[in-house]
Amino acid sequence: MAFAVAMAALLAIAAPARAEGCMGPCWGKDTRADAPYTAGAGSALFFADGEYMYVTDWHKDGAGVRVHFSVNYGAWQERTNTNGAHNQTLYNLSYGENLSFRFFVCLSNNGTNLAGTCSTMVYAHT
Repeated sequence: MAFAVAMAALLAIAAPARAEGCMGPCWGKDTRADAPYTAGAGSALFFADGEYMYVTDWHKDGAGVRVHFSVNYGAWQERTNTNGAHNQTLYNLSYGENLSFRFFVCLSNNGTNLAGTCSTMVYAHT
């Protein structure tokens, strides 16, 4: 029993960005706090099955949410949600299987990242 608990703790440490409650492999990240913006004002959630990216704006703060991502360490791309608070935008990215995928999410204002709000990098796969 102690071994099983230790293994569960080790696995939780090894994959900190893995989102819970997904039907398949998925990873998520929230924006960070940087006054006047609070932590978690925006988020990105990537589902490996189908290569879906959800970009969500959680707070009425005047900022949009932008996710930056790269597939197989190629050129950086971005997707944005500027639909206002409590709105989610779904992007079907449609990439091949077994590719590396990395992303981070920031709040944005008129197309410019609010740098202090950017999350740490998430490493995933398709």
